[in-house]
Amino acid sequence: MAISAKITLTTAGGNTGPFDLYSNPISQYNSGSLFASSITRSDLLLGYTSDVVPDSTTVIRCKSNNGTCTNYQDFSLILPTLTPTPTKTLTPTPTPTGYKYFLLLDRCDFAPGTETGWTLNSYTINQITYGEIFATAGGFFSVVINSSLTDMGGIIEGSKNTSGYTRCEDTPNHYVAATYRTAKFKNLMRFSGYTSYTQIKNGMCGKNVPQIYTSPGVTQIFSTAYADPSVTGTTLTPGVLYELYKDNIDGSPKWTDSGNYWWGAQVYGSSGIIDYIVRIEGGTITEWRDCTTGELIYV
Repeated sequence: MAISAKITLTTAGGNTGPFDLYSNPISQYNSGSLFASSITRSDLLLGYTSDVVPDSTTVIRCKSNNGTCTNYQDFSLILPTLTPTPTKTLTPTPTPTGYKYFLLLDRCDFAPGTETGWTLNSYTINQITYGEIFATAGGFFSVVINSSLTDMGGIIEGSKNTSGYTRCEDTPNHYVAATYRTAKFKNLMRFSGYTSYTQIKNGMCGKNVPQIYTSPGVTQIFSTAYADPSVTGTTLTPGVLYELYKDNIDGSPKWTDSGNYWWGAQVYGSSGIIDYIVRIEGGTITEWRDCTTGELIYV
């Protein structure tokens, strides 16, 4: 014969599983007492029901079985007690509306792994489970990463998510990792008195930075203009306006300098001389010209 039992892990590390289930009274919980194997971590966190537990079992051992973790946890098997049919009508005892339940949360708008501390809430066990989205005051959302019926000293009151979100990525203002740009300008230089393409071309094209920098009226911006990684000087796309930024993190302030000018440009990976003349207006490159050919690369 066999009996049915539900085994639930309240917490399990990310490196655990799959799990094997053993029964006593075989004292060493060896292969002879194995009655279920390869049970997934997620199934046990949700509650796994087995209908093949040996009827003599009083303790079930749940053991992780992989190359890095062989930890286990023992569960005492509680068998139902048969109650005689009453001879008269009994008044049922009211079901409790809830009892204190503590959750450990990870804020969805923070980087993953940023715990917000334990929260104290009036929910019964299994009403909110591992991995569910939880709403707190101020419109913030978190994911449940642990739970306990023991007083954990939580202070944040919240509620179950009722907006249909099933993961942090679905919630408003969720965390998005920064995208880094690549610095592509080794030098941007201009003559303050030059206003035309021809003037700046004749004054800069084919010259190295020290030659230009010794001339009066030169403004040099060195390694402070960042752009999209496609700005290499050889893979420019016609019709695309390339914007410049003050640092290499996506969303950083635009680099605007002090007006709209022609600049001599030296890009990373190119030669040691000024090889492009560019028109920058309000932090956007509106025109590129090749110093060697004088041809317009794009407008």
